[in-house]
Amino acid sequence: MTGQGRGPSDRGYAGESRGWLTKLGLRTKARTPVQRIALSADLPGFERPLCADWLWRPDPWIRPCFSGPVPVEGSGQNITPGVSLFHDATAASATIAHTATPEADAPYGLSMDVGAFDGSFLSLALDLPADGIAGISRRHLLGVSFRLEAPPAAKVFARFNLRHGPNTETLLRALPETREATGRIPVEFDLAYIEMNERRVTAAWIDVIFQQPAQTGFRIDDLVLYRRPRAQL
Repeated sequence: MTGQGRGPSDRGYAGESRGWLTKLGLRTKARTPVQRIALSADLPGFERPLCADWLWRPDPWIRPCFSGPVPVEGSGQNITPGVSLFHDATAASATIAHTATPEADAPYGLSMDVGAFDGSFLSLALDLPADGIAGISRRHLLGVSFRLEAPPAAKVFARFNLRHGPNTETLLRALPETREATGRIPVEFDLAYIEMNERRVTAAWIDVIFQQPAQTGFRIDDLVLYRRPRAQL
């Protein structure tokens, strides 16, 4: 299922100078210019955060996208429109599956089973839709809420990437070990910490990064993104 994605030749990481993170890089892709956004609809199984003006559950968690399990192939492999896999392995034995989860918050989920893997990371990249970047500004917090099952020692990161004009800015967060009372794992990015020309925002995406994934398995039963204004001090 290799497709048109962010490949090694058109990605270059900003903000990290060495190590496994430098291999992830960034992609370039034009999107709809920023515009005003109306309040998005609520999502079943997820409580809208206070003052959130946008919610989004990507396609892999709301509808059938592919039959599997699908073997992980070259970096930049397209799984479904707007969702791709990246890694730095030269030899990998891994699969990704998409299954119905009728008892969970989301009707579908993704799971990855990794065997032999000589790389340092496996990354799931999710392109934000046009309404997710319409009206975005430095006064916003961009949140990701996970239902994630992973080995206790697993290192999982989320990275927000935003392109404005010729520049791409990034924010990286490790997923916390503690969970909310609902069992969800929350991560928020404060956009005040990045440079942004709000009139020139053209694209944004989230990378979910699994570090040293060899001989492990991961299951993402739900993933919701939201945006809310930061409280004014």
